[in-house]
Amino acid sequence: MKLAVVLLVSIIVGSARGFAPKQTSFSRPPSSLFKTKPPVFDEVCETTGVTLKRFMSEVALLNPEITELTTLFGGIEIACKALSNLVKRSQLPSSETLGYEGNVNIQGEDQKKLDVISNDILKRALRFTGKLGVLASEEEDTPVDLMPEDPKTQEIVIDEGDRYVAVFDPLDGSSNVDAGIPTGTIIGIYEHDESCDIDFDCVGEECTEQEAQCLANTLQPGTNLVAAAYCLYSSSTFLVLTLGSGTYGFTLDENLGEFVLSHPNMTIPETSSIMSFNEANTFMW
Repeated sequence: MKLAVVLLVSIIVGSARGFAPKQTSFSRPPSSLFKTKPPVFDEVCETTGVTLKRFMSEVALLNPEITELTTLFGGIEIACKALSNLVKRSQLPSSETLGYEGNVNIQGEDQKKLDVISNDILKRALRFTGKLGVLASEEEDTPVDLMPEDPKTQEIVIDEGDRYVAVFDPLDGSSNVDAGIPTGTIIGIYEHDESCDIDFDCVGEECTEQEAQCLANTLQPGTNLVAAAYCLYSSSTFLVLTLGSGTYGFTLDENLGEFVLSHPNMTIPETSSIMSFNEANTFMW
């Protein structure tokens, strides 16, 4: 959980730069995030193992209050599979992902076509779950419409009936693709704060203030995460997730087309002989 929270900090900070909402407090106690009952698998098929679908179904049975996360992670699973294939083909001469888009993202980075397409894929996958009220991407200046009819039109996504908030980087380290170095997708899921209330008849400054209060949902502290995940595109495609109780790693079985549980109850070793950090960015610390 701590690892996922650290990885998500850059996304949350980046999303915050696009707007400045009023100070908002979040009343839900952080301790509520760590009561998820982990599944126990007494019987496992030797051929298929424990798939992500079965894992989420078992979690939902034990924790009915987060059943909707099953649908949400179904969308994330589809997106990660699509992005894995996209990354593998990205260097082919016929690939539509080669080159730069000509825009700069909120972090001041030149957007590659691969960034833009990846962002579009993940937004569509999350949109079709019907479970999100607010969404913020590292590739967008502010939380935006999941799929506006006009790509140049950015409308804020706010839906009173949707329970979750998503923040993500669709393809972190996309510049690594040119050298065949691993890249990944990072996702954090929050709940809507109960104080988020939108009057769809509001106009002018009043409406802007109300929208800002809801947009502040993307600026919640990491301790409020109800779920976090990342997909790593490397020698294999990995999906690592936490729902607040334990961290689980899944590997994409290309033959089955399914993510299979390969690293249950992942933890950071207490001791190690290797330490790694991005020394090139020490001037930014």
